Amino acid sequence: EIRQVNVPSRKLDTLLEELNLNSADFNVLNLDIQGAELLALQGASKLLPYIEAINTEIKNLIQLADQERTRRYTAAASQPYRGLQSARTGDLITISTLGRNGRFANQIFQYAFLKIYAQEHDLRVETPAWIGEYLFGADDPPISKQLPVLQERSNLLSEAIIPNATTVFQNVDFWGYFQYNTRYYAPHKDYFRSLFAPIPAIKAQLDQAWENLRSLGKTVVALHLRRGDYGYNHFFVAPSQWYKDWLQGFWETLDNPVLFIASDEPGKVVGDFGEYNPVTAQDLGISIPEAQFYPDFYLLSQADIVAISNSSFSFAACLLNERAQLFFRPHLPTKKLIPFAPWQSETIFRDAKVDQQTPVKPPVQPIVNPLLNQPTITQIQYPDWLVPKEELEELLLEFLDLYRQKPIINNSGGVQSVGAFSLWYFLRRVNPSLVVESGVWKGFTTWLIEHTLPEAQIICLDPLPQARQYTSPRAIYPQEDFSNLDFSNYDLSNALVFFDDHQNAYYRVLQSQTKGFKHLVFDDNYPLNKNTHLTLQACFFANKVEANYLNKYLQEYQIFSPLFPYHGLITDEKVPINIPALGLNNRPEFQVFKQDMPSYRWMTYVSLDKKIKLGVFPDWQQSEETLYQNLSEAIATIIHHPHNNQLKLLIVMSDIAEEDANLIVTDVVMNLLLESDLDESLESAIELINWSDNLPEIKGRIALSQENQALVAQANIPVINLDNLTL
Repeated sequence: EIRQVNVPSRKLDTLLEELNLNSADFNVLNLDIQGAELLALQGASKLLPYIEAINTEIKNLIQLADQERTRRYTAAASQPYRGLQSARTGDLITISTLGRNGRFANQIFQYAFLKIYAQEHDLRVETPAWIGEYLFGADDPPISKQLPVLQERSNLLSEAIIPNATTVFQNVDFWGYFQYNTRYYAPHKDYFRSLFAPIPAIKAQLDQAWENLRSLGKTVVALHLRRGDYGYNHFFVAPSQWYKDWLQGFWETLDNPVLFIASDEPGKVVGDFGEYNPVTAQDLGISIPEAQFYPDFYLLSQADIVAISNSSFSFAACLLNERAQLFFRPHLPTKKLIPFAPWQSETIFRDAKVDQQTPVKPPVQPIVNPLLNQPTITQIQYPDWLVPKEELEELLLEFLDLYRQKPIINNSGGVQSVGAFSLWYFLRRVNPSLVVESGVWKGFTTWLIEHTLPEAQIICLDPLPQARQYTSPRAIYPQEDFSNLDFSNYDLSNALVFFDDHQNAYYRVLQSQTKGFKHLVFDDNYPLNKNTHLTLQACFFANKVEANYLNKYLQEYQIFSPLFPYHGLITDEKVPINIPALGLNNRPEFQVFKQDMPSYRWMTYVSLDKKIKLGVFPDWQQSEETLYQNLSEAIATIIHHPHNNQLKLLIVMSDIAEEDANLIVTDVVMNLLLESDLDESLESAIELINWSDNLPEIKGRIALSQENQALVAQANIPVINLDNLTL
């Protein structure tokens, strides 16, 4: 070394910002900076989530702590390419619904499946925030991008998709419960258990509670008695008497036993076992405020003998229990407790259901009517967009003639007769010349589309072709997601998209509008956002920003009402039907619909506003006189255009309060209307919008003499010549 030279440097993230470059535009990173690669990566925390491959000379495992969690980058030194190694950051799997698709035990199985599948196939994992981060110190990277959803629709190993697939799924977002027979997880028993060890601070509290319990006796017998949310289908309430019958004649043989009871309603069950002096977590003085259920779970996982409910909660605790030798569970057909092996059993018995399900009356919830932008009560009248009841019943009979010919007898996990009729009705009414089906499953709805519309083109999209049992000779099957397809070579003037893909429905609306579609049908339009994806109903209930946008751009929004009343809870998320039934006659031919009412999924038709949208990006900080002149010229361009009824001007707000911007635009519009004697209805052709990353489709920009140059550059929308505009 002769001398040192100090040179200025910048982080990669800083450099991109200075050059006004978008990190999302890059997916490969090449590093050859003589040992400073680690420093460069540490300065690229914003860029790295978008990178799919890194070429570098690093030959060791690099662990970087970004702003949120530890991210891992592995240099693959075994296969050099031109002297470089490829550190892959692709091959990703996620479960974006982890933490909100089911309670704690569901999350245990979802996370275990994700981690085990990733370990088996050398894949990366990203997860949303969930309770495991707090309890177990899970530190997987946060989800960096939206991936296509791959649904596991069955918990039965014989029917499940993923365990029986011959290919490895990667770069997908898994959805499901993954509560397979546990022989699937048994080869990974040690790794499974390692995922769910409590962090030291929590374990210390729990171990003290365990010692307090153990001090009361030598053999801890733990019961899990689930009550509050059970009592329907195969989620049956096992009576306390079954457990007492089991204890009798068994208790006396144990060495100084103590009875521990875990329950969601301990006050209702503890008294049933008074002669055994039962102990609860509350008696032990243990409480985890952020996870009040967890002491019960942990103590079940430590007991010497365990008798559970037909519940994944206590079953999962048994999987983690390395001490117990005896495990028992309730069996509805025999009405008693039977022994089971946690690592060779079904998670939940599904072979029998409660004989008499107590009807659950759905609560009266407001449904937001997006066309009126106000709530209405669910006890609405017969829909005015639907044909008269007598005609509808005749259509049901016509549909049944077709439905009986279906090639797939068992379409479990897919559309049943109730949803199929709703789709058939919408298809017949629109009569599209092109149908794009996003979410094919076994192929039944493809068959229904081709037989309902014998002249229509059909494009079928599904990330899981292995599940398809029917392939239409008239359809094409691109291996792409809807968002990535180019439809510019198709006539979309009367095209329809059927979404049954459990993707974010709000984004699907945006994508459809951008691509030029007018007619959409959504299956699985659940009323609340407590399931696999954000639905349109959930937007109208709870998502103000999305609801405001949908209110502006939906011309029609029609949820097909249930054909017949059903008061039970439906879907895996256990929600009631929040819309009154149509009140059809109980004809014998309609029995199939009545039987299939638990498969009701709020099939919804949507039509989009097809006005051509043009944008202006005024500099709201310019002089008032210039601003008024700029806005007047742009608005006049629209309202004087010969096809103004097909145009809409979007005025983008930035650095100004909406109230102030609205006053300025209203003043400009009123002056123009007075000067030109124009119809006041033309005000509807103008709209103020906030700048955001989810701007609606803007076909072109009307240039102003004074514009917000930063937003113009960011939007990257070309200036349009209205004389050459194709309408």
